[in-house]
Amino acid sequence: MSNTNFSTNFNQSLAAQRDRLLKHIAMTGHVSTIEARNNLNILHPAGRIQELRESGHVILLTWEWQNDHEGRPHKIGRYHYMGVRACFRKRLAEGMA
Repeated sequence: MSNTNFSTNFNQSLAAQRDRLLKHIAMTGHVSTIEARNNLNILHPAGRIQELRESGHVILLTWEWQNDHEGRPHKIGRYHYMGVRACFRKRLAEGMA
């Protein structure tokens, strides 16, 4: 995965983590658990994904095997961004969601 040019001085608030994750998956279309941890500095990507889903974003999950930084294989989730549910589009556009 290529670096998405985020600063190494990450804000660790949940809102900032959701924002980084959403910007990344909206731009690239997907992210794995390991990529989110290593490149976006999000320790619990599944939690942030669930929060994004609850705010109207459609994010699908597939499973795959991926090696960690030490070459050990792990079965991990890859999250695929599909957009925003129609019922939330207007609210998001108005900044209400």
